[in-house]
Amino acid sequence: MASRQVEEQTYLTKALESLRGAESEYASGRYNNTANRAYYACFLAAVAAMAHEGAGQDSKRSHSHMQVDFVSELIDRLEVYPRELRPILKQAEDLRLKADYAVEAVSAQGAARALNKARAFVGAVEARVSGRAQ
Repeated sequence: MASRQVEEQTYLTKALESLRGAESEYASGRYNNTANRAYYACFLAAVAAMAHEGAGQDSKRSHSHMQVDFVSELIDRLEVYPRELRPILKQAEDLRLKADYAVEAVSAQGAARALNKARAFVGAVEARVSGRAQ
């Protein structure tokens, strides 16, 4: 397996693991942890997607650069992901920052929304990376 394929599969596996973690945390009523794991599921999926398209030459990109690059490269320029995914990574990070650092806690409703968006984001990347994209 080529280096790029190893990278995309490794990060996709990590994204799916984080998504499963978010689902488990939500089921246990740990909504701040749900938000944290949902964000990392999206972030790691974005890294996998960038590697898959050959745009992820530096998988150690900052979180803010990954948000910009995923949208500008994979949604706007290459048009390989739907526009509906455009705000998800940033929204997930904003909620994670609230969960991790704010005095206010993430609500069950906010965690559910983040989890559903993470499922959509990771699912779209998984489908494309595995060759099942429509």
